[in-house]
Amino acid sequence: MRILVALLASVFLAPLVSPVSAQEDAYHESLRATLTAEYGLTGGDWVFSEVESTTLALSQPTGVSSRSIPASGDVPFSSVREFTVASPGANPWDRTVRFPTQATVAQGDALLLVVWIRHTAPAGDRAHIEPIFERTSSPYEKSLQTAVEFDGGVWQQLILPFEAVDDYSTGSARIQFNMAFKTQTLEIGGLALLNYGAAVSVGSLPEVRPAASYDGRDSAAAWRADAASRIETHRKANMEIRVRDAAGNVVADAPVSVRMKQHAFLFGTAVSASAWVENTRFRNELADISGKGPTFTVAVLENSLKWDAWEANWPTTMDRKLELIDWLLNQGIEVRGHNLVWPNWQYLPDDLEANQSNLSYISDRVTRRILDAAGHPSLKGRLRDWDVINEMAHVKDLQNLFAGTPGYTDGTELYTEWFELAAQADPEARLFVNEYGIVSDYGLIAESTRQEYERIIEGLIQDGAKLDGLGIQGHMKLPLTPMDSVYAVLERFSRFEIPLSITEYDLSNVDDDLAADYLRDFLTMVFSHPGVESFLMWGFWDGAHWFGDAPLFDESWQLKASGQAFRDLVFDEWWTEADVQTGADGIATVRGYKGTYEVTAVVNGQPVSQQLVLAGDATTEMTLTATNTDRSDPGSSFGLGAIYPNPASVRAQVPIALDSAGPVSLTVYDLLGRRVAFDNMGFLTPGEHTLELGLEGMTTGVYLAVLTAGGRSATRSLRVFR
Repeated sequence: MRILVALLASVFLAPLVSPVSAQEDAYHESLRATLTAEYGLTGGDWVFSEVESTTLALSQPTGVSSRSIPASGDVPFSSVREFTVASPGANPWDRTVRFPTQATVAQGDALLLVVWIRHTAPAGDRAHIEPIFERTSSPYEKSLQTAVEFDGGVWQQLILPFEAVDDYSTGSARIQFNMAFKTQTLEIGGLALLNYGAAVSVGSLPEVRPAASYDGRDSAAAWRADAASRIETHRKANMEIRVRDAAGNVVADAPVSVRMKQHAFLFGTAVSASAWVENTRFRNELADISGKGPTFTVAVLENSLKWDAWEANWPTTMDRKLELIDWLLNQGIEVRGHNLVWPNWQYLPDDLEANQSNLSYISDRVTRRILDAAGHPSLKGRLRDWDVINEMAHVKDLQNLFAGTPGYTDGTELYTEWFELAAQADPEARLFVNEYGIVSDYGLIAESTRQEYERIIEGLIQDGAKLDGLGIQGHMKLPLTPMDSVYAVLERFSRFEIPLSITEYDLSNVDDDLAADYLRDFLTMVFSHPGVESFLMWGFWDGAHWFGDAPLFDESWQLKASGQAFRDLVFDEWWTEADVQTGADGIATVRGYKGTYEVTAVVNGQPVSQQLVLAGDATTEMTLTATNTDRSDPGSSFGLGAIYPNPASVRAQVPIALDSAGPVSLTVYDLLGRRVAFDNMGFLTPGEHTLELGLEGMTTGVYLAVLTAGGRSATRSLRVFR
């Protein structure tokens, strides 16, 4: 009778027991209990086996050695598999281990990956992995792709929630751990993947990651002293201000105020045209990013000048795009063009892929694109730079299409042709290539990308292309590139003796303190390297950022910790303001960061001001006299009058007044301190004179005209508008 009751009970009560738990081993049972106790999660189906040893046996290692070892330490699992990376790979997936799914997954399912990992190296040696959930075949779409790093010596749990982006039959998807970042040995245990289907939202699932960091973060790191020394050497210079009274006598003990107005080094951002059009706060912050007047010195339109956006009038109309460019230039912010050709079908107009069998059609479309955009009447001569080609070390659809056809060996000959067309369309624009994966990806893993980028650069140089700059994008992600590796990459590409630019910096999905520290250190390393001329972030506000995680402001316009770090460096630590007095010789000396200054001296109670461009490594001298001010009229004894017209586009009239005869010259500098025009006016008599200044070769922007005569100088600002 007891046996019958037991059998009946087993029959009628069996449906009340979860079928997924009936075969679970001790680890999976304890994991369920922990998820319920700590996060309130119940249910969920195992996508791998319910037995931990069976799950680990699914491993498919590539480029790594693997073995089973016993578990050690106070851990909730009993099976462990060890994976050893003997040497880094050229790509993250060159050293990897994959686990194919053992159940179906539907689009929109909420999944939770749980795994325990130990790096066998001692504490202080950080491991780096990239967990991925992807389809096992092309197009390898990814529902999860992130980077994780953790300290050596201890077991650490990783819990990652994600949502399936498609439907997957059993075995057609996989969890993959890319490990090729460095030589490392990793032990993996407690691997499980739970599918909650539509029962819960991904946002309600827990996420646990080890604390991330990077080599060189310590305040006592050795690289800091070297960087500070380079900044002192390459980013600063001496200025001597000589003060005279109206009679020409030097004035001792004259108070002199030196106020920086703009950096020579270019600090900038990508700008969303739609945000600029629609958001007043966006425009206001862009005009005063320091919070105290000074702002960015360069900007790039994020999407507006790309080929498809150009032809399809998105994200706004052409008139509004040109209005934005005008506005930026009127703010004294130079503008970069991005980009002329992004040679991948995904980023090209649809008709090119549709006509890929017609090479003449493709060639004609690309030619017209470059000439129309770079030569557009409202852009030609106004943009500082053009990214002629974007990401050609990665995307090669056009290169591959032309490779082996008449006139083309490997297809890279196209790149020289495109540079020639861009130079023809706008001879004044500086022409760049631009690439990602050069300084990101731990500074090591992207070796194949760096080599290909170098090969393309070398080919352009050999072909005589007008290659004026090398763009290094800077979309940083975990694991973060160590500071020494950042410097090594900059050194490597500076060998071409072509200016470098960090064109697209951002760092997403890390905590605020890490984001602030890394921006501070990365920017310091970049600013310290003499081969780098500019640093642009890829947007400054979360509300107009492709990942919703920009460096400076969150979506409610609160300044982030990284935004404060940027301000502290650019507009405080690297900003020169000084109040000094002249010595007995009438000279005051200041060492400052290179850039544009307003210098004011007080002579007999009269303030006398003049702008000064501090550039180069030599001492810059300037003479202030009681009658010398940049507001002087032609009727004053010595000075520059109001330049007319201003803004000017072709030529400008420059009135000057001399109080004595002598040799006179007029020099025009851009805001980087580079001489762009010089006129030796010869020996002139006292009185009023007018110089007609030709503006050939000057792009749209702000310039300083400096009159020099008899050891004295006067300065006027000049705006060129093409």
